[in-house]
Amino acid sequence: MVARGQSDTYDSHTRPSRASGAAGDLRPSRYSLWEVGKKVQLGKISLPKDLSAWFAGAVASNVEVLPLERGVVIEAMRLPEFLTRDPADELIVASARLHNLTLVTTDIKLKGYRHARVNYFKALSDRDSS
Repeated sequence: MVARGQSDTYDSHTRPSRASGAAGDLRPSRYSLWEVGKKVQLGKISLPKDLSAWFAGAVASNVEVLPLERGVVIEAMRLPEFLTRDPADELIVASARLHNLTLVTTDIKLKGYRHARVNYFKALSDRDSS
């Protein structure tokens, strides 16, 4: 899951792209990165290279990774009608709300969450198997 700015363009069949070209438009949550690592560890996804090398390539030095700050924790505890019991999802959605960003996700459970801007898309692996 990745939070992105409103000025970005998005085609549901491709990756998000930054319309403005500014690297600051793409702002993944620390917990989005943790989720990738956890899914690799559990064998739910595979990456074309080891996790450390993938992170180095996926998160450029000029990309702001959203920190866990007090406001995110408070926002996570106040999410109205939250659809899952996953603490990482709570923190990711709270980060997007607090920073006024759109959440880009393949998580079907978050698709209809009406208290945040959510842009759901099918993962490439899901599209290939359907």
